[in-house]
Order: sequence, then C-alpha cells, then structure tokens
Amino acid sequence: MDVKAEDERNKNYIVEMQVAEVQGFDKRVLYYASKSYSSQIDRGDLYDKLNPTFFIGILDFEITQNADYISRHKILDVVTGENSINDIEFNFIELPKFNKKENQLTSVIDQWIYFFKNAENLEIIPRSVKDEGLINAYQDADKHNWTKAELEAYDYNLMREQDERGRWALATKRAVDEAVTKAVTKAVTKADTKAMKEKVNIALNLHGLGISMEDTSKATGLTLVQVQKIKAGK
Repeated sequence: MDVKAEDERNKNYIVEMQVAEVQGFDKRVLYYASKSYSSQIDRGDLYDKLNPTFFIGILDFEITQNADYISRHKILDVVTGENSINDIEFNFIELPKFNKKENQLTSVIDQWIYFFKNAENLEIIPRSVKDEGLINAYQDADKHNWTKAELEAYDYNLMREQDERGRWALATKRAVDEAVTKAVTKAVTKADTKAMKEKVNIALNLHGLGISMEDTSKATGLTLVQVQKIKAGK
C-alpha cells in the first residue's frame, strides 16, 4: 500500500508499506522518491518551485544495520557529514526491530508502529492511545474481522447518521433562505415607499410651478391617473 501526501508547508510524503524484501528495493526507493521530486515542475520551470520530498518505508523486514527500528537517510558529505543537499530524505521503519510492549510506548510514533505490528491481534484499542487518526485506524482495522451482519449494521448506522446530518443541513438552508428573502423583501418595500414619496413631492412641486399633468407624469414616471389623484389631494 502506497500513500502520497502533502502537508500545509507543501512538503511531499511517500508512505509505503512493504511486507517482503524484493530485489532492487533500494534502487526502486531512489527512483520512486526522485521521480516524485522532479515531477513537481515541468521542463523550463524554475527549480525554486521544487518542494522537499520524504520517503517513509514501513517494512516487515530489516534493511539497515542500525539497531534502532527507525532510521533516517540523507545526502551527506562523507567527510564532514554536512547536509547541503537536503530536499530528499528517506526514512525506514523496520518492524522486526520493534519489540516494545504496550506499557513502553512513549510517543505517538511508538503507538503507530505498535499498531502496524500488532493491530490484527488486538481486540481493544490500547488505553494510552489518544491520537484521533490512530483511533480511527484501529477501528478500521477491526472492521476486517466483522461478520457480514455486523458490517451491514455498521453501514446502516452510518447511513442513518448521514441522513440526520442531511436533514439538519436542509432545515438550516431553508431557514437561512427564508430569512434572506424576508430581509430583501423588507428592504425593497422600504425602498419603493421612499421612492414613491419622493415622486409625490416632486409632482406637488411641479404642480405648484404650473407644470401640466402630462409633463409631470413624464418627469416623475407616475401615471396620469396618479398625478391627477396627487393634484386632487387623494
């Protein structure tokens, strides 16, 4: 299983789970990471657009001589150890080297590695797990052991929850639409009333100046009947 991801800093990650060692694995890792790195830009684009790429291999076999179960590999100066070229990094998690018990897990990384190695044999989520993503992972892994009836019941429950969210969303949308409609109608009515008052005042002023009703109608946009009523004081 391979996952490609990008974080909020535009850094790229390739996460690969490998069960068995294969010939040329090291070269494939190099090819995979370098291709992902170079494919970020097209020919002729500025190299500044390239963002760091991190390869994370979760391996069910040993690949390094490092005694630790996590190892990081960078491009270094062989004499000084300087890391001047630092846009590509390789990280390997070698599961056979991880032997911690549940009560020895001291970090979220330990808890995730413990999950990768032991999830299929666990019946309950360890109490030390607080990370939401890891809790979801345990729940998803547990579903693989459910019966068909349990899966159908779970899916039906999710569907009902989605229906309920849909009802609330629809009710909220209708309430918002109704409120907006009322506000717009009120504003238009108020504006129309104000405009009519202005037209009436203009018609009265024109009448006072001796302007004919026909010309007053043309000047104000009022109908001749409306002008006649205004002149009559109705």
